[in-house]
Amino acid sequence: MPMCRLREAVGILQEAVATRCALRSRHWRAPSGALRLRYLATLALTLGAGVLTAAQTLVAAGPAAHAPALLQAKVEGTPLAVALPRPTQTHAPSGPGAALKPAEALLRSAAAPTEMKSAGRFALLAPPEPTAPQVVTIAQGGTLSGALTGAGLSAAQAYKAVEAARAHINLRRIRPGQTIALELDRSGGPDAPARLVQASIAVDPVKTVVLRGQEDGAVAAQVETAKVTEVRRAEGGVINGSLYGAAQAAGVPIPVIGQLIHVYSWDVDFQRDIQPGDRFEVLYTVRRTEGGAVVGAGEVLYAGLEVGGQVIRMYRFVGEDGVARYYGPDGQGAKRGLMRTPVDGARISSGFGMRKHPILGYSKMHKGMDFAAPTGTPVYAAGDGVVERANRFSTYGNYIRIRHNASTKTVYAHLKGFAKGVKARARVEQGQVIGYVGSTGRSTGPHLHYEVIINGTQVNPAKVRRTGGERLAGADLRRFKDGVAALDKEFAALSQEGETRLAAAQ
Repeated sequence: MPMCRLREAVGILQEAVATRCALRSRHWRAPSGALRLRYLATLALTLGAGVLTAAQTLVAAGPAAHAPALLQAKVEGTPLAVALPRPTQTHAPSGPGAALKPAEALLRSAAAPTEMKSAGRFALLAPPEPTAPQVVTIAQGGTLSGALTGAGLSAAQAYKAVEAARAHINLRRIRPGQTIALELDRSGGPDAPARLVQASIAVDPVKTVVLRGQEDGAVAAQVETAKVTEVRRAEGGVINGSLYGAAQAAGVPIPVIGQLIHVYSWDVDFQRDIQPGDRFEVLYTVRRTEGGAVVGAGEVLYAGLEVGGQVIRMYRFVGEDGVARYYGPDGQGAKRGLMRTPVDGARISSGFGMRKHPILGYSKMHKGMDFAAPTGTPVYAAGDGVVERANRFSTYGNYIRIRHNASTKTVYAHLKGFAKGVKARARVEQGQVIGYVGSTGRSTGPHLHYEVIINGTQVNPAKVRRTGGERLAGADLRRFKDGVAALDKEFAALSQEGETRLAAAQ
């Protein structure tokens, strides 16, 4: 029995040594070649646990095992000997109540914590797991490379990551506050650079660039696109100030509000016709991600505007020519000659006719209408036409003149600037943004000076006769009326539900 116990003890010690030595050499030494003291300390703890377990095994063999015990094991070819002292011969009382001999008590108390599964004895020797994902934020004046190296990557791997991202991201557009979700592998130890597992950079609500570290140290980049869905929404409310403010308070996206205003620009003077207590309603589409982020406004499908007790309804309809236009319930087109107000939310600060000039100080004919509005407010083309000039012109400051037909032109002056693409010989459509309210030239404050020229003479824009728009007929009219009934029904349903999913669109 004693020899069996001895062999068992030797086996336990050899298991401890073999397990420790089986670890890769990278756990023993840092990249610089220096020994890692924490691994040497772990080795000592492991061997100590093995020695105590072996000693406990010998003690359990009883007095017959009191001969000197020498346990030998090999660590990388070098003999390792642990000698257990011979227990002292005593004549202590025996029996169930007898106390343990001092040596036996010491060994058993020390060995007790090691009584666990063998895998658990060496849990401290396992390499640490990769760190949990962390979020890094680009600081003011910082760069993507600086954020990665600050998180623990080496300069070489940060460079590889930046070069991989460059193919999908304009690095000049990365701004302070941009976040990066990082997963790093720090199993090399506290003195070694971390290894990139994955980095995710959200370019916008739809596009995310994912960088993944490879085994050979390279970094691969991949673009992940969020699923985008188009939904229909129905909103409405009471107008207590302006249509723009009421629609924005109801949660209508700003691009949709712009479309809504354009739809009614041919029938409604938003400065003088709208009164407190008037109402609006609108059915429109919007594109959003599954996370709820709105990534694009769609189209106004139906709009209703109550003005002075009269409700004006407009419906979107795509004709056989593939062009979308708006019509009343009877098929009458919304477009009726020139728009009455070519700027949103403005007030008339000066009408057409004789007035005392605010700068020159004497009476002078004012050959247009002035609309006061904040600097930067969009200005729209009052009708389809061709731009004759778009530049700085005399006391008008920044100036646009559009030819609509052989006899009619419109002028827009004192602009802050011109919209992209607006230049001489460019064709524009009614309701298109052509410039922005400013105070250039001879001006006392931000406003739009608007003129209508017929046969070479400036006329009062408020008295220009407005022609009737296109009217649907035949098969188009029948299709349109079917669509009107469907939109009315859908608006009624969505007014209660809020929105409905149409289809996935990437």
